[in-house]
Amino acid sequence: MNRRSSIDADGKDLPRSIGGRITDQLRVEILRGDFAPGARVSIKVLSERFNVSLSPLREALTRLGSEGLLSSDEQRGFWIAPVSASDHAEVTRLRISFERMALQEAILKGGIEWETRVMAALYRMNRIDRSIGGAEAKEAWETAHRTFHVELLAACDMPLLLQFVALLHGLSDRYRRIFLASNPPDKSSALEHERIADFAVSRRNEEAVDLLGKHIERTGNAVRKKLMATKQTIDVSNDK
Repeated sequence: MNRRSSIDADGKDLPRSIGGRITDQLRVEILRGDFAPGARVSIKVLSERFNVSLSPLREALTRLGSEGLLSSDEQRGFWIAPVSASDHAEVTRLRISFERMALQEAILKGGIEWETRVMAALYRMNRIDRSIGGAEAKEAWETAHRTFHVELLAACDMPLLLQFVALLHGLSDRYRRIFLASNPPDKSSALEHERIADFAVSRRNEEAVDLLGKHIERTGNAVRKKLMATKQTIDVSNDK
């Protein structure tokens, strides 16, 4: 589930496979909301769009399915995974549990290089004003935000845990972006990110872990409240 390029013995980046590049592109588009939840994915359309055979396409779609972004069965093929308040609640609970554990370990094991990467990632994220920029600025902030959370936990030295964290963060990002499509950015998040980073590099383990959990829970509650309100509106409309 590591999304970075593979590296050879000499430390050079190896080129991504065709399926890998398609996976990356479709992942961005799904997270960005280019496809509606539940929308059917046409392999024929994608084959023509990317000018590739079925094999790399199936590789990409299967990978996205393993990440929870697509659903599939033999009869219906592939479709964009649906969204629900209950699914989001589960993702949020798991994120809190796993990321608290990872941060606790990272604070215990991380050195000066880890501290530097965390603060550099925070600085880059705070330099981007997504409230006044266009789509490019918003996408740049999303990348910086993801990088900050990755660097914050990177020193935990638990690769399997980090794989689960990456999977859950991707699912959570999708819900958060749906929320942000019709709501302004949460101003409280910037301060929380700063405090989490400060607590972490200051080795204030309990405070950092506690605030990270509260940060995930608070933002998750806001997204879920919006989801439930939207579902209620749809239900009312269908009853008329």
